[in-house]
Amino acid sequence: MILDMPTRWRSTFLMLNRLLQLKQAVQDFVAREVYLTEKEWTELRTLVEDLSIPDKTTLNLQKDSLTPGKYHTFYSFLILEIKRL
Repeated sequence: MILDMPTRWRSTFLMLNRLLQLKQAVQDFVAREVYLTEKEWTELRTLVEDLSIPDKTTLNLQKDSLTPGKYHTFYSFLILEIKRL
């Protein structure tokens, strides 16, 4: 499991995404300690999908070959996608 770290906001996305990847193991082995209903799993999946947009943008903004034009494109895409949510 990836732990959430308050100083690294991207860790929230990574932690929740890993939890989704390990859904079957969580249901099989940790059901007593971590129990989520199917509705909660669905909500978690939606949250991870929504957080993936700024996550991808963050990775794109860290590229070595970033130009002002590409920065504007990535940033504009992020704003439009967030407004769509």
